Amino acid sequence: LESFERYQTGQAQTWEHLALLRARSIAGQEGLGQATLERVRARVLRGHAPPWSGLAELRKRVHAERSRDSVASAAIKTGPGGLMDVDFLAEGGILERGADRFPALPGIPALLRAALRGSRSPELERDYAWLRRVESRARWPAAPGVGAVELSSAAGDAAADLVEPGLGAGGLAEGIAAAR
Repeated sequence: LESFERYQTGQAQTWEHLALLRARSIAGQEGLGQATLERVRARVLRGHAPPWSGLAELRKRVHAERSRDSVASAAIKTGPGGLMDVDFLAEGGILERGADRFPALPGIPALLRAALRGSRSPELERDYAWLRRVESRARWPAAPGVGAVELSSAAGDAAADLVEPGLGAGGLAEGIAAAR
């Protein structure tokens, strides 16, 4: 645990701090592990430089390597305004501003509320939840790792019906565009 703390507070890169924000102790000496995580997070948040330039570079790289938006599909995870961008916004906001009270279960909606502290959080949470719903429904007929949703007529209609019966491929595409 001492080595973990030294590494996180002295050598870890921004992407590692993003993972640290959502980490929690789940096995072994959970109390000691959780206390260490909280102490390390507090130190990291106190001394963290604004993360935005590093996150912009990471985002650009992921978009170039993994985002495949087209007329026939929407990259809801890695595309512009997708799930990953909301993750970066929430986690980057915490790294930049800290949190008055760090959430016990640090999921993205809780991190958004802690980071944004304002009127935009409910709107972002609603859109994020909708994209997560689309992602989870797209997994049912496909595979566990869905990064894009098929929007072509037959596949798009089927995906749309799983999200909201009667929505249709066009409605699904419009909903994704609006949320993103």
